[in-house]
Amino acid sequence: MTSYYNREDQTYKYIAKSLGVRFHRYLGYEGDQIQFNNVELVPLASDNKFMDICYDVDDEYSVNVEHQSSHPTNRKMKDIYKYHIYQEIEGEKPVKSCILATYDPPKNKNKEIDVKYNIRFHPDFHYIKDRNASEVLSNIKSKVINNIPLTDNEAIDLIVLPDMKHNYDNRELLKTSSRLLIDAAIHDPQFHVDLIDCQKKMLKRFLSKKEYEEMKHMLNLKAEDYGLKPHTTGFEESIALAYLDGIDDGTEKGIKKGIKKGMEEGIEKEKEKTAKKLLELGIDEETIQKATELNHDQIQKLKKE
Repeated sequence: MTSYYNREDQTYKYIAKSLGVRFHRYLGYEGDQIQFNNVELVPLASDNKFMDICYDVDDEYSVNVEHQSSHPTNRKMKDIYKYHIYQEIEGEKPVKSCILATYDPPKNKNKEIDVKYNIRFHPDFHYIKDRNASEVLSNIKSKVINNIPLTDNEAIDLIVLPDMKHNYDNRELLKTSSRLLIDAAIHDPQFHVDLIDCQKKMLKRFLSKKEYEEMKHMLNLKAEDYGLKPHTTGFEESIALAYLDGIDDGTEKGIKKGIKKGMEEGIEKEKEKTAKKLLELGIDEETIQKATELNHDQIQKLKKE
């Protein structure tokens, strides 16, 4: 069966992809248009390390988002750094890396790590538990009662309430947030439908099948009032959604294995292309070997080309 972590991970990938630029702004970034590259992308393909969400913003910079339900290890941070550099070289544009954290914030919230050779890596951290669910809920309840439209961020707050700091029972909290979502004044009907779709994903994490079906029915009735479908065009046809929808661990591993196998023929060329760009930047050979996993002879051959 899919683990609790995978269900949480899948939910946030779904939310990010479904809400698009609004979720991008929720993370604290600016921009008007975003274009998703993919989800579960392989950094240098051979090491089977995956990033969660990757997209371009206004064709000016890229963002990589990695969801973490526990403190990232130094090894994990190095993996994220590795993909950060790879994207920067391949995309030829600035890259922002973000840790979407659902664990309790540490005292040193903005973790900086010496990844290698005195290179400091400082990704952005967005801590969901920095927010107090009780305060957020009270503010939203007041707006809903007085029919005051919610801002985009307030509407998204309703979806992620269970992962904020609180002492509520998550099941009851979700039932309350679902009812508020149904009654909330949200300026964009399509956004409202997308939020309802995301809320159903969140419900699956905590509710029993019977409870889920009851809440799902209520939410669907509201969505049907608009006569609109969730804004997930093309999403269901991708490998991403198969992963997001809660496949079992064996199938997940099979998908990843298939991705890796499908890329094997071109991986050496990609490594060589990356190595060439690193050489042009004056990066030393030892660093290039570690970044691309090419050996000394292969790099020397590239130098002569």
